[in-house]
Amino acid sequence: MGNVLRLKGLANKELIQASRKCSLPLFLGIPLATGSVGKICQLRCRYCFVEPKMPTGKILTPNDHVRIISQFYRIGGRYIKTAHEGEPLLDPNFVPLVNYATFLGLYWTSFSNLVGMTPELASHLYLRKVSLIGKLNSLNPDIQEALTGNTGHFKNWV
Repeated sequence: MGNVLRLKGLANKELIQASRKCSLPLFLGIPLATGSVGKICQLRCRYCFVEPKMPTGKILTPNDHVRIISQFYRIGGRYIKTAHEGEPLLDPNFVPLVNYATFLGLYWTSFSNLVGMTPELASHLYLRKVSLIGKLNSLNPDIQEALTGNTGHFKNWV
């Protein structure tokens, strides 16, 4: 069948069953919003429910994330799936955390609007077997840009 491109951060049925049998976590869902850079995005999607201002409560620091990822790895975890309060590619801590997790042998999956993707970053993440799930609402540029509240980025999506 040749080379098949698929998301690396998905476990097969057998691995999920083995994880359940051993009562060990297989997936870590961790929200990333670190320091003062959280909740920033180039877009203003009509359906986004993330507030533009940071909450006044405590958020995880990059060191907290490293500690959590390390503990997860030590207990046998395999897959990290992140949800960001904003665009991950704008977070200066994103790539270092990905590098650390993938150095340990963990798989990483994140959601991104992909507006900030560059060929260099794409190559870097590809070599680390990172899976990014991009958001594309429509192949019609007018609809896509109306929903994202921004213009000029359609070429980055398709």
